[in-house]
Amino acid sequence: EILQCQDLVHLKPANLSSGQSQLVGLGRALMRQPNVFIMDEPISHLDTRLRSRMRSYIKRLHIDLGYTMLYVTHDQEEAMALADRIAIMDVGSIVQIGTPQDVFHHPISTYVAGFVGEPPMNFLDCQAEQREGVYHLSFAGHPIPMPANGAALNQAQSVPRDVVVGIRPFYLDVAMQRSDQHTIPADVFVVEPMG
Repeated sequence: EILQCQDLVHLKPANLSSGQSQLVGLGRALMRQPNVFIMDEPISHLDTRLRSRMRSYIKRLHIDLGYTMLYVTHDQEEAMALADRIAIMDVGSIVQIGTPQDVFHHPISTYVAGFVGEPPMNFLDCQAEQREGVYHLSFAGHPIPMPANGAALNQAQSVPRDVVVGIRPFYLDVAMQRSDQHTIPADVFVVEPMG
């Protein structure tokens, strides 16, 4: 009933869709109550509504029963929702391990920063320029104040010439006039009301 697959009980495996097969496989694994679950994209073929429901159910099982689960997914939203700790891989190598909050707020590379978060992080190729002993960043000829965490580099006079600035979309703010907080001219390409 939890998996909504009562009507599959009398079907042969050959008569199941790939999504139905995933449900049955997940149900069989849950019934065995193993010490460790190793799940390789267990809900990837389910429809959106059932996928969301199953994600909640898997998280609840993990919390209530204390199951150890290794869960492989290419869906970063799924990983962020389910994980206590995430290992992010790139070309077969682990590039960062941490809590969802840690990899979101402190990504180790542009790969991780671009992979984690929806919508993805924006990247600006900037140049560091020094005026009167103080660095600022320049993007397409427009000055950008040095971020607060760049102050230590600024003090040490060790800011590299080329800098990639990553900005999460929810930090962006739009204004009709230039100000200290609104320094980069841009065109709105599309607005997606997501609720």
